[in-house]
Amino acid sequence: MHDAGFKRYLVLLIGVLAGMVLLAASPKEEMQEGRELEKAGWLFRAAQAYTRALDADPQFKNARKALNRIVDEAIAKKLRDVKRFEDDLETENALAELQKVGSLQSALAKHGIETEEPVDVKSYEDGITLRAAQRIYESALIAKGEGRWGAAIAQFQEIESLRPGHLDTRDKLAETYRTWGLEDLEQRRYRAASERFAQGAGVPGGDQAALGRRAAKILVALARYGMERGACRRALLDYKAAARLVPESVPAEELQKAECCAVTYLSVSVVTEPQLTLDPLSLGDLSKALGEEMNRRVSECVRLRGFGASPNITAGNSLSPPCPKEKSGSRGPYRASVEVTALTTLRMAPTASSERIRTTGQFGSETVVSYKDYAEPFNGMISGWVKVVDVGKDAAVLAAPVHATATETGQWMGNAVTVISREDPWTMERAGGVVVTPGMLKRTDVDEQRREARKRLVENLIRKFVEEASRMMLEVVDTELPLPEPETLEIGD
Repeated sequence: MHDAGFKRYLVLLIGVLAGMVLLAASPKEEMQEGRELEKAGWLFRAAQAYTRALDADPQFKNARKALNRIVDEAIAKKLRDVKRFEDDLETENALAELQKVGSLQSALAKHGIETEEPVDVKSYEDGITLRAAQRIYESALIAKGEGRWGAAIAQFQEIESLRPGHLDTRDKLAETYRTWGLEDLEQRRYRAASERFAQGAGVPGGDQAALGRRAAKILVALARYGMERGACRRALLDYKAAARLVPESVPAEELQKAECCAVTYLSVSVVTEPQLTLDPLSLGDLSKALGEEMNRRVSECVRLRGFGASPNITAGNSLSPPCPKEKSGSRGPYRASVEVTALTTLRMAPTASSERIRTTGQFGSETVVSYKDYAEPFNGMISGWVKVVDVGKDAAVLAAPVHATATETGQWMGNAVTVISREDPWTMERAGGVVVTPGMLKRTDVDEQRREARKRLVENLIRKFVEEASRMMLEVVDTELPLPEPETLEIGD
């Protein structure tokens, strides 16, 4: 009996090894594919197939013979494709086809096969990019001369990607940004002008420093304009943008004043109805979740306080140094409360489905277990109120309901109904079905699955609730009214 089983094992092992070998195409299959491609006139692809055959079997004489026969014509035809793409102004496609020639030549070289006229791919590529760059350069000069600044810039940038540093492309690109910026400045499009000058300052070479100074001066003037009108956040952004371009362009006292003016303070408390329980979670869990969500969403201009049972939650802002109280914030401070008024969860009737687990042993034996799979849905809802008060004005600015719904499923595997083992590989005998008696699944296991499902449901409800509550509060507190663009602006020398 054991001899028969061992023979069966050897047969299976040999079959597996044979299958692994068959996963890769054989040299003969690659050779046949090459013949079919060659017959269809696809010489380059045929040469690639013959090369793969030779890679798989370096002694494959027919593959070597076929390559020697067609490779020169195949490469010549591919080069005609490269020329066609170049003539059609499809430079990227031309370069991609040329790379295929280089890859084929490298593969042939490994097998000692040389072409009659080897292609210098690098030199060929250099010629393609040079001709393309010159053509685009002439078109860019025309666009620049006609005042089509966007088109000229796009073309100069395309040249830079093809041939970095080609002729005076970088100087022309910076000059185009400067000219466009001057036009915007003349037409009182101050922010657009600052953007053009800043982009020009980022071009390697050229007059980067002068363009950077121009952009910084405009940004500082825009920041002062915003400060005069109480748009402290917009002003702070402009000051910081100017400082990135030219650090010394922003007076330290102006920057600090903008930071202090932009700050808004928000204290938050979390409460629930006295009779309400968040079991299995707590008010502290809700407060912590709200604090984490607020910190994730809040800008650097809002400083958080409170959160009731979670006083360690503070805003991760970067504004410094601390501002004197009498100089802090153009709005607020604000006081907010998040109140949970209802939390309900409802367990629905479970559904059962018949499932099977099929296990195959090392030598081909098979075990099938039939069982019941139970799924028990839970539905939940949480609701409450979000209120925000502007303490400085002693006025309510938000009082709105908030609610969220969620679903969760408890799932557990019932008792096994039947277990059937099939065919012992050593004895070749077949085992019969075995009925498993019910009662193996404990009630405590089901109760635990239900508790876990309800816990996940409440966690999901709280997550959705604090996401919505945070969004509502920050839409009131963490915003600033749009600032109209200035009609005139004192930029200075």
